[in-house]
Amino acid sequence: MTLYLKQCVRISFEERVWRSVKYEEVYLKAYQDGRDARIGLGNYFRFYNTERPHQALDYWTPAEVFTSTPVEATSTGMIESLTPDPLRIAVPTLNIAPILP
Repeated sequence: MTLYLKQCVRISFEERVWRSVKYEEVYLKAYQDGRDARIGLGNYFRFYNTERPHQALDYWTPAEVFTSTPVEATSTGMIESLTPDPLRIAVPTLNIAPILP
């Protein structure tokens, strides 16, 4: 894959993340100030990475794929366990069609 195609794929994932942030958090909230926005976005990214299943990750959360085990976030946003389970290996199926034949 050429560098250009790699950049296109990377950018498409980034655009998808920011679309989710805007439509699931920013547009639904009326932040009073920058501090309020920072707290709200921090909570959203904790949710996005530890609780929200992703279709591209075969409905696993990014934290589950990263650690290969289900994890729970505490109320402070910290992940309880980062110890991977050797009997369970994460192999997400990315349903991405090839760009060039």
